[in-house]
Amino acid sequence: MSHNLVVIGGKAPSQFDIKKQYDKIICADSGYDVALAYNLEPTVVVGDFDSTDRNDELEKLGYKGCSHDKDETDTELALMKLYPEDTYDLVGGGEG
Repeated sequence: MSHNLVVIGGKAPSQFDIKKQYDKIICADSGYDVALAYNLEPTVVVGDFDSTDRNDELEKLGYKGCSHDKDETDTELALMKLYPEDTYDLVGGGEG
């Protein structure tokens, strides 16, 4: 079992103090921007990247956005990266 941080788009808390060690940091789409704002280095970034202006940067890092025509939300894609027994904290999503 691992403990992970899932970072999604939207307004994140103005103060977010990371007190735990995370096994993975998984970002959904513009959650990547949120992670960078908190000086977090993502393990993986998923989504269609329609909510971030960092597409070129993500591509250089080896991430390819999925199709805009999908059934899952970007958050669902991020959660699908977890194993059933994993635990996670979720940050972001405010005002969205």
